[in-house]
Amino acid sequence: MLDVLRLQRIWINLNWRDIMDLACAHDTRPGQFASFADAFDKLYPQFVQETHETGTHDQTAMRVRQAGHEKTIPANPDVVFRLVTGGSLSHSSVDYGDGRTRLSGRAGSLYIAPPDATAEWCSEGDHELLMLSVPRARVSRLLNADQSAADADPFRSLYGRDLFDTGLARTLELIWLEMTRGGAGAQLKVDGLFLTMLGTLTRLVEEVDAPRSGRQTPKLDEARLTRVTDFVDANLGQPISLKDLANVACYSVHHFTRAFFSATHVTPHQYITNRRITESKRMLSDPDLSLADIAYMFGFASQAHFTTQFKKHVGTTPGRYRMEVRA
Repeated sequence: MLDVLRLQRIWINLNWRDIMDLACAHDTRPGQFASFADAFDKLYPQFVQETHETGTHDQTAMRVRQAGHEKTIPANPDVVFRLVTGGSLSHSSVDYGDGRTRLSGRAGSLYIAPPDATAEWCSEGDHELLMLSVPRARVSRLLNADQSAADADPFRSLYGRDLFDTGLARTLELIWLEMTRGGAGAQLKVDGLFLTMLGTLTRLVEEVDAPRSGRQTPKLDEARLTRVTDFVDANLGQPISLKDLANVACYSVHHFTRAFFSATHVTPHQYITNRRITESKRMLSDPDLSLADIAYMFGFASQAHFTTQFKKHVGTTPGRYRMEVRA
């Protein structure tokens, strides 16, 4: 009789746990999501195109095509790497409780969303994203040899920044590619690529923290300078602010301005104008393009502004330069 009663109590307890687990699994109240992917799938089902999961570190990757929207994403335990891959986003901003941050929204920009924080997103314009989410504990353990530091936040210095790094963007795309391929080697490749990505981000953290620690960089180093010049070349037709360039270099605006001038002997504004003039000279050889077309193609406010700047730098007007080239 005692054995029967004991078995009955065990059966009741097991079923109660099963019922509680089932209830928790379907609980979608704010703050109750077990992962970013779970939250996004329930809040944005109309935007998700494709999702893949693999790797020994619980990585989940998502391809997303979004329209303009305002939405709150409840806190969840994942670090999210959010890469803009295309679209016509005119405005994007996010508030994690410490003030609203405006993001560039340009293709190639990477933003790291912190874990355990409610996100208030606002965007205007269609855009495409590739997102990789990984549990914070997994990331922390990989980056901290001391297991007691597993709860540390290794990317604190990068939150609130647009990161423009072609290597990071390429690595994230390769992770997606391996996830879609699947197969026996996919998990190993994804793990290796993810470690490469963490290594690049760790270096960026060190670059961001270096000025704060008192270590002065006399001029912009080659890696940062390359990132900045690549960004300028990719955005000659759009407004480029000092803040944009400072974010690309992972510096404050003040520190970036001094370091850039030390490396190039021109100000950032002068460099951008020089590149626009250089590229416009090349396009003036195309007879199908009007001066107004070329002016707007390279971010000049008007044809008159283009003419003024061109004559200042080249010593002649765009029209006369075009005739000389044709001759």
